[in-house]
Amino acid sequence: MSEPAVAAAETAASGRHPVARLHAAVWSRVAVGVAVAVLGTLLLVKVVGSSAGPRTHTALAPTPPTVLAEVSGIPAAVYDRVGVESPTVPIAPPAAVAAADVLRARDGGATVPVVLFVGAEYCSFCAAERWPLVAALARFGTFTRLYDVQSSSIDFAPNTPTFSFVGVRYHSPYLVFRAYETASDVLGPHGYAPLMRLPARVAAAARAIDPRGVLPVVDVAGTFDAPQAAVSPITFAGTTREQIAGGLTDPTSPVTQSIVASANYLTAAICEADGQRPGAVCRSRGVLAADEALGPARTVRAR
Repeated sequence: MSEPAVAAAETAASGRHPVARLHAAVWSRVAVGVAVAVLGTLLLVKVVGSSAGPRTHTALAPTPPTVLAEVSGIPAAVYDRVGVESPTVPIAPPAAVAAADVLRARDGGATVPVVLFVGAEYCSFCAAERWPLVAALARFGTFTRLYDVQSSSIDFAPNTPTFSFVGVRYHSPYLVFRAYETASDVLGPHGYAPLMRLPARVAAAARAIDPRGVLPVVDVAGTFDAPQAAVSPITFAGTTREQIAGGLTDPTSPVTQSIVASANYLTAAICEADGQRPGAVCRSRGVLAADEALGPARTVRAR
């Protein structure tokens, strides 16, 4: 099955994202308000005003093939050795949910699970979450287009190196990936430039996952969701995208452990949603460790 992860942007009415604070059980964060203006076309570069006006979006550069290969191709031995162990960096696993409207998509005669991401480029916690999410999704399919970006320079954990899902292309025979970046990474005179408007069903699902409107939102087929980032963006302070990606072969690195353990959790959640396919991934030692650790999480949290 092949489907672009991102639908074309829709016209958005003016509004503002709420400001929300996450519980401090693991860490705290603040979701910065986003001003949403009319947007007719999804752009890779968005400038508000004239060409000489203030910059409100970083020009997106394609992720270098080497970096993409390193994030997408973390060795199986690293996944298995790390399992769900991240002794230095706290991580938050996804939680099972009781969803009345399970997120699935039709592909010809088949029905496959949907992995949903709702975030914003300015958001440093979204920046952190994309690392394990990209790694996990790469075990089920292939990214053929991904872009580099960083979180806002004035957000918590500023300039966290990450990827943007604007214009991303991802193909999988097992699932559909739907990603929505709601706003840019640079604060302009009218707030963060809007990028994508959420379809009504997606907006409703995001509100059900976290009524406070905290980003990011990650949902696996309506059966598991992560209403907070798995990893704090502080984890990546002082590092470059190339350093993070290049270190993913080292299972003793605290940064690698946090990404790989979180990716194993997401992988186990996807395996449960897609019928344990592909078997080589879903039966791997690291994923089985994550599946076992998720056992208590299957005390389903009602939405």
